[in-house]
Formats: sequence, structure tokens, C-alpha cells
Amino acid sequence: MTQRVVVIGGGLGGLSAAVALAQKKIAVTLLEAQPHVGGYAVSFSRQGWTFDPALHVTAAGGAGQEFRRLVDGLGLGDAVRFLPLPDGFRVRLGAYDFPLPNDYAAIFERLAAA
Repeated sequence: MTQRVVVIGGGLGGLSAAVALAQKKIAVTLLEAQPHVGGYAVSFSRQGWTFDPALHVTAAGGAGQEFRRLVDGLGLGDAVRFLPLPDGFRVRLGAYDFPLPNDYAAIFERLAAA
């Protein structure tokens, strides 16, 4: 029996999931509502203005971590370089404002506490 998976959403998460599954020889169907994939990594224009909401910060880009392994698995290891943020970064959602560390495990701890 062949394994088949449907991934809903062609943003960075959906594309990452689809690639990881395909690398494991699992048949993948990717469904995306927009006319293009990429989610927030794709620029768009509205009323004559062009916006670039591209990904600027990601977790798990260190040696042996999930995002680094995905990039390496795509054969992009030499083309993509991750720079660590020494102090992490801040998340602001309306009045909600909190710091996130640059350590992957600590991010989950901080989010769980929030």
C-alpha cells in the first residue's frame, strides 16, 4: 500500500512538510488557495504599493536542527547561511509584547508559559 498525504496550504510550513514527506518517498498532494505558493515569503502588490513580508527570522537553523536539515536535504546547504541572533527577538501582537530567545527549546518553553 502506497502512503499518500494531502498538505493543505502552500506557505513555508506546507512546502516544508510536502518536501519532507516527498523525501521519504510518500506521495504528496499540495492544496493552495492562492494562485501561487510561498505564503508570506512572496511579495504582493496592493493599490500601487509592493509589500515584501518575506521570512526574516526562523528557528531551528543551527547545525543538526530541523530547518537546517530541510535546507541541506534540498541540496541548498552551501547557498543558505543562517546567522544566529545573540539576543533572540521580540514578538508584538497588538498590545501583547514578549521576547523570544534564540534557543529552539527555549522558544517552546517561552510560548508555553505565555
